[in-house]
Amino acid sequence: MIIKIDYVTSTSIFSKTRYRTNPAFARPVPKYDIENPTSNLTLGQTFQTWDEAEKFLNDYALEKGFSIRRKRTENDDNKILRKISWECCCAGNYQPKKILNPNDQRNRQSKATGCKWRVNGNLPKNSLRISFTTVVDEHNH
Repeated sequence: MIIKIDYVTSTSIFSKTRYRTNPAFARPVPKYDIENPTSNLTLGQTFQTWDEAEKFLNDYALEKGFSIRRKRTENDDNKILRKISWECCCAGNYQPKKILNPNDQRNRQSKATGCKWRVNGNLPKNSLRISFTTVVDEHNH
């Protein structure tokens, strides 16, 4: 059986002119069908490694049209990674840091919209498998 994967080219934001003018520098990015997702995110889903779990979540997010970040990690006393919390990149709310005259500041928008999407992963001490213990699969954007 042969599976065909379509690719589109992506350009880097760091050197746009170099990447746009020379297609040899463009890296292929798989094109996903957003209307018909192939992966399901479920509570209790298990993985062998943290890298495998994070790759699954990144692929899932790319397929659904958003991006994720690690919110926090926890190690045990032996420095073994036991918990990771991931959240949508639009999570949180903007808190202005400046109290000066707002008329002198640039008018920039924040990506933070208070999105509730998050996943918690856990590696119990009595288990060799990582599992998702919390899945909130809802967005407000």
